[in-house]
Amino acid sequence: MKTLTLILLLLSSVLLAETLNIGTNIATLNIKDQFGEKLPTQKSKTLIFAFSKAKGKEVKEFLDKNPNYLKKHHANYIADISSAPSLIASMFMIPKFEKYPFKMGLIRDEKLSKILPKRENMLTILSLKNSKVTKIKFQNMLP
Repeated sequence: MKTLTLILLLLSSVLLAETLNIGTNIATLNIKDQFGEKLPTQKSKTLIFAFSKAKGKEVKEFLDKNPNYLKKHHANYIADISSAPSLIASMFMIPKFEKYPFKMGLIRDEKLSKILPKRENMLTILSLKNSKVTKIKFQNMLP
């Protein structure tokens, strides 16, 4: 119970922030993968966020062609599906994501989505060191 309270307290402090910035510790973000397991971000150097279906499709195609990209770059891919109705996400989207040959984080909470830096039709790339954001970039596509 104490652990749950601590996690909720840490998460709420992040969610109350206006926007995630350089210096933010991402260890408090509770992002789960398509199998419902906590996305392991402790050793990540890069987080790649897609905020639209089109960008998500482009990232999927890139990762299909470059299957070792995430591992090689100590990266995690995270898709924002918070705008999708729960029923649609559960019945169609998540079963589709479970067939992907890589793990991906899913943002299902609109509050979390709102604090993440984003630009229309761009990927958000967060560079990390010891779970803290050191750089925020916006890219049209992965290299």
